[in-house]
Amino acid sequence: MNRAEQKKLRRQEILLKALDLFVQKGYVGTKTKEIAKALEMSEGLLFHYFPTKEALYLELVKLGVEGVQVFGKQIEDPYKVFYDIIEHFFQKAKESRSVAKMFILIDRAQNKERTPEEVYKVATTVDTIRDSVPIIETGQKKGVFRSGDPLSLSFTLWNAVQGNMEALARNPEMDVPDAAWIMSILAK
Repeated sequence: MNRAEQKKLRRQEILLKALDLFVQKGYVGTKTKEIAKALEMSEGLLFHYFPTKEALYLELVKLGVEGVQVFGKQIEDPYKVFYDIIEHFFQKAKESRSVAKMFILIDRAQNKERTPEEVYKVATTVDTIRDSVPIIETGQKKGVFRSGDPLSLSFTLWNAVQGNMEALARNPEMDVPDAAWIMSILAK
């Protein structure tokens, strides 16, 4: 492994450990000294990779936001759109619980009072609940989704996904649910 690959791997280790600690203790409660100690590195070396705790947090939030920007413009089959997205998230969480932890991190980063301003701005660039409303409306028009307020249905759907991700993050032995169970919230 060359030096660039080693540096990339170390950076990834830092991100994963910081994710664990930010989810456990929150952004404010996590100290850079704790992250460095958990990685068996000096705090100075940690700052070589990320100049501040906020820069580290921002990088994680950017990664999380990229991971949930999943909606395209084409809505041929609204049921399939949601099913595929939810199935994708659950499969990724099955492969790595870090994916489930990322849901917790993004949710917390959208709390303006506890999040640095720049991080908050990035975290709130994604609004899966509101972005889902037009797809739900299309599904209702096509007769594949139940009637009801599309925003409330979206809220219920994504909070079910969020709740499952939080449970998966806390319970590594838990099996991921079937995406069809979550889809029953929308299905007619």
